[in-house]
Amino acid sequence: MSFTKIGSSYSSSLFPKEFSNQLYLSENTCLGEFTYRSSYSIKYVLSGYERYQVQGRELIIKPGQHLLVDNNSRVTTLPATGKAISIFIAPETLKDVKSILYNDSPEKILDNYNCLEETSFLLQEAIYHLENKRIHNILKIIEKTLLNNPSPGEHEIDPSLFFQLSDAILLDQQVHSSRLNNLKNFKKSTIQEQYSRLLIGYQYLNDNWNEPFSLKKTAAISMLSPYHFHRLFRSCFSKTPYQYHLDIQMDKALELLKKDQYQISDISSLLGYGSPTAFGRTFKKYFGTTPSHFYK
Repeated sequence: MSFTKIGSSYSSSLFPKEFSNQLYLSENTCLGEFTYRSSYSIKYVLSGYERYQVQGRELIIKPGQHLLVDNNSRVTTLPATGKAISIFIAPETLKDVKSILYNDSPEKILDNYNCLEETSFLLQEAIYHLENKRIHNILKIIEKTLLNNPSPGEHEIDPSLFFQLSDAILLDQQVHSSRLNNLKNFKKSTIQEQYSRLLIGYQYLNDNWNEPFSLKKTAAISMLSPYHFHRLFRSCFSKTPYQYHLDIQMDKALELLKKDQYQISDISSLLGYGSPTAFGRTFKKYFGTTPSHFYK
């Protein structure tokens, strides 16, 4: 097992005891187990898969997904065969960005420029994909850079990357925090578990827009009962799972119609409808006009 610190020749079977702002590229043909205390970090998989145990909970990350890890969390790597990026963000970096983002007064920022206030920020530790749009966009840029220049030692990391990621983490987490506030439960651990399961269903709907909607199947994948999943999803996302699935499908329908290279029957089939007529009815109910009228 090996980790390469991007931008230098650093290579080691172990991470350092204390992290600053660092980015590592891992290629794990047979990654063994070891445990460390993480700073705020992001694990992003390029190919294969990665397995981690975070605070005693096993998580598997697939390509295009990323795992957010909270500061001082106990992380254990588990055997896997993947290529991934690990980005560590020093706590003081995230606190610095947080003080600006949450509008600390200019006087307070000036007075404490060299002594950041020791305030904690708890991340919702979970596997994300498109839910964290800001983080995802930055990770895709990093991925593209690595693919265009695969030699790790030749990369130079602009320090602003860690400020951009901190900003993205805080803004994306604001969205998740507001959703969590809608989940009614007395135990914080239960609320976090509910949300983690909801995100599984949320991602499934994003990935399977070309299939007919099935509440039963989506709920089962999320390890929740259909009613429980439906109720929690509506509370968190302010729409039902069916409405969210329909929004994705209709966005895809518009995208395909604008390309002017698909017949309406082709689009109907691509979206998983049984017939162009069924697709047409749904499209008209959603947009107030028929696909053929839009097509023209």
